[in-house]
Amino acid sequence: MYVQFLTGHTVISEVLKSYWVNTSETSQNLIHGFLGKTDDANENFEKLLAGETIECFVNENVPYHLIHENGDNLWSALLETGYLSKAIEEDAELLPLRIPNKEIQIVFRKEIWDYFKDKVDNKTVKNLKDALWSEDTDSAVNAMNQLLEATLSFYHEYHEYSYHLILDGFFTGLGYMVDSEKESGYGRTDLIIRDSVRKRCLILELKHAKKESEMKKAMNEAKSQIVNNKYESRLVYEGYTTRLKYAMVFCDKKCIIEEIPNN
Repeated sequence: MYVQFLTGHTVISEVLKSYWVNTSETSQNLIHGFLGKTDDANENFEKLLAGETIECFVNENVPYHLIHENGDNLWSALLETGYLSKAIEEDAELLPLRIPNKEIQIVFRKEIWDYFKDKVDNKTVKNLKDALWSEDTDSAVNAMNQLLEATLSFYHEYHEYSYHLILDGFFTGLGYMVDSEKESGYGRTDLIIRDSVRKRCLILELKHAKKESEMKKAMNEAKSQIVNNKYESRLVYEGYTTRLKYAMVFCDKKCIIEEIPNN
């Protein structure tokens, strides 16, 4: 297979197309077949969406029937199809991989949403979206808790990135531009949901508590983080006139949400 990246586009040689491209095992089937299998795989998807690299023992000759046997096989197959690229030029058995461009990052986000959309009521996703934009935290909590009931069987254990990936998928599916772990102010915001047409955005800071008794403490930490790290500063500069800031704390299938008022 010959893969070349030019001006953000993937060019695959017509002569040496990958075996995977010539089958119905598209990137969607590759990803959907592995989502939810292990927490490591789920966490690595979120790292990739955040623009980070993941390390993989690359096998350039993965047998078709073994793609979903482990994470390294999946990442190797995605590398072979051009959906991931090597982050360094050197050849080595253990390599850092990344999503090569914005177009493919969008593909990943849409495929994660496709995975979730059959598991949730789209009306409830819309209710969550509407509640956050209208600053109705009670309705947002109700909608989020319903969505957690429907989706969290996807995970073997619950971690912050579990909830991060779910929200990323929901808002991508609704057509919003999503920034994941992007630098803003003095830190990295968990999620920024952009409505560029209306010049408004949602700034979401997520925390996971292992016990319900720890949720209030986690909430205070999330709120302080948004304020002290000045997460909205970049968005002010970019001309977003409406900037709604929310701290979200999760414990198993329970969520609490609080809005941070503008000064």
